[in-house]
Amino acid sequence: MKKINDIEQMRIPGMEEFRNHFSSTKIKILANSWAGVFREFVLTKLPVHKLSQFYNGSYGRPSKELLALMGAVVLQQCFNLTDEETIFELAFNQQWHFALDCYDEKDQVISLKTLWTMRNRITQTDLGNEIFELVTDKLIKAFKVDVSHQRIDSVHVNSNMAKLGRVLLLAKTIECFLKELKKNHMEIYNTKVEQRIKDIFFKEKGTGVFSQVKPSESEKKLQTLAEDMNSLLLLFANEEEINTSKSFKIMKKVFSQQCKKEDEKILIKAPKEVPSDSIQNPSDPDASYSGHKGQGYQTQLGETYIPDNGNEEDPNQEKALTLITYIKTEPASCHDSHAMTPFIDNLESRNICPQELLADTLYGKEENILSAKEKGIDLISPVPGNKNNRGLEKFTFHEKSFEIMSCPQNHKPSLIFQSNNERFTAKWDNNLCNHCPFKDNCATEKQKEYRVLYYRKTEAFSCIRRVKEQTDEFKDKYRYRSGIEGTNTRFIHQTEGRRSRYRGNQKMSMSQSLKALFINIYRVSKNKVWKDMIIIFSDFYLKKVLFNFKFSKIRGYNFEFAV
Repeated sequence: MKKINDIEQMRIPGMEEFRNHFSSTKIKILANSWAGVFREFVLTKLPVHKLSQFYNGSYGRPSKELLALMGAVVLQQCFNLTDEETIFELAFNQQWHFALDCYDEKDQVISLKTLWTMRNRITQTDLGNEIFELVTDKLIKAFKVDVSHQRIDSVHVNSNMAKLGRVLLLAKTIECFLKELKKNHMEIYNTKVEQRIKDIFFKEKGTGVFSQVKPSESEKKLQTLAEDMNSLLLLFANEEEINTSKSFKIMKKVFSQQCKKEDEKILIKAPKEVPSDSIQNPSDPDASYSGHKGQGYQTQLGETYIPDNGNEEDPNQEKALTLITYIKTEPASCHDSHAMTPFIDNLESRNICPQELLADTLYGKEENILSAKEKGIDLISPVPGNKNNRGLEKFTFHEKSFEIMSCPQNHKPSLIFQSNNERFTAKWDNNLCNHCPFKDNCATEKQKEYRVLYYRKTEAFSCIRRVKEQTDEFKDKYRYRSGIEGTNTRFIHQTEGRRSRYRGNQKMSMSQSLKALFINIYRVSKNKVWKDMIIIFSDFYLKKVLFNFKFSKIRGYNFEFAV
C-alpha cells in the first residue's frame, strides 16, 4: 500500500513539524544551505505520482514514505554515495531530514532492497531527466533567470566498466556467454561445449590469463579467440532458446565488429575497420569509443550565462544567477554536431530558447547554423574544417544570396548566375583582369572572353562566416564560451560525475541528470537572492504553497512566487 505525504496540504505558519525537531538557530542554518533549496524547489516537484502504478492504493503493507524515498535517491546521485552510505545519511543526517521533510523514524530507516527498488523504478520510468527539467524550469521562473544567452559543450564520462583491449574483449564476451549458458542450460553446456574451451575459461584464473599475454603473442591469441567465438556462434545458431539470449546477441555483435570471414577463413579486422560505436565491454554494451576522448559516454551540458556578469569596478556586486538548462548522456561515439537539434528542440518545448547560443567548432556545421536561425537563435560558433585552399575568403559575398559582390581588387563580376545544383558561376571580363597584378595567383580560371570562378553555396557560406570570425564583434561575443569549461570541471569534481557507479545508458542518464540538478541547487543556495529571502523570512519560514507572495524591491530584488 502506497504512503505519500501531501506536502501541499495547509499548514499553520510557525507551527510546521520541523520546528518540533530543530531550534530556531538550526532552522536558519538549514534553510540557508542546499537543504533549504531542496525542500522548497525540489521536493515539491518530484513526480512521485508516476510511481503509483507500482503500489496498491488500499491493500497490503504500507510502503516507506515515497516522496522522501524518491528524494533520497536524488540526493544519493547528488553526493555520489554508495547504497550503504545513502541509508546511513537518511537515518542520521539532519540536513537530509529537513530537505526531505522526513521526521518519522520508520521512514528514515530503510533497507538496501527498498533503495534498489526505488532507484530501479526511477530509472525504468526515465524520471531522472524529468526531475531535472521540472526543478530547473521552476528555478528559472522563481528567480527570473535570463535564458536569452546560453552555451553548450560536452564532457567525457565513464561508466563502472573496465577498459578492455581486443584480446580481453573477445575473452570476456565468450566467458559471459558460457556463464549464462552454464547457469540456464547446464545439460547443453555439459554435452555440446568442447572441454578445451571449458578449461580455458573456467580454470582458477579465468579470463585473467589473457591479461598476461605478451605483445608478441597477442595477434596469435586474438586469432584463436576469434575462431573459438565463431565455433560457438555456429554451434548454437539454430538453438532458439540460446540464440535469443542477451549474451549470445552481444557475442554475435562483437564478432561482426571485430572479425570478418573471407573464403571460410576467420580474419581479425584492422583497427581502422572497427566502427567507433562498437561494443567496448560486454558488461556495458551501450558504451562506445571516441577517437578523441576514448571509451565510455559523453554528457551534453547547456547552461545560461550573462555577458559582463558582475561589475569589475565593484567586486562586491553579486553576479546574476546562471543555471544548467539541459543535459543528455549519450555514447562517446556520438558527434557533437548531432547534439544541436535535440538541444534546441528540448529548450523550445520548455519555452526557454536563447537568442544567442555559444558552442565550439564541432557544433558549428552549416545545417546547425541554419536550423537554429529558423527558430530565432543566433548560433555563434567557429567554422569547422580548414580554410578554403583557393582563397575564396578574399572575395566579398552577399550574405543572403551568396553571390559574389566583388573580387579581392574590389571589381564586380560582369556576369553571375546559379545552376540548379546550387553551383554559382561568376565571370569577369578579360580586359579588366589582364591588367591585374594578382591575376597569376587568382582563384579564377582564364577562358576565352572571361576569367571564371565556380563555387558552391556551402563554400560561400563558410567564407562569410570566416570573415565574421575576425571581427571584434564576434570575438567579444565568443569569449564567453570558455566559461562553460568551469561548469564541466565543477560537474566532474564536485559531483564526481567523471566516473559513474552504474552501467548502461539508461542508468548513466539518470545519474548524470541528477548530478547536474545538484549544481543548480548549489548555485541557488549560494546566490544573494536566496540568502536575502532567508534572512527576511527565516523567523517563520513560510511555505510558498500556502499563499501567493509578492515582495517588492527587497535589497534591490523583486520576488514573485506563485503556487
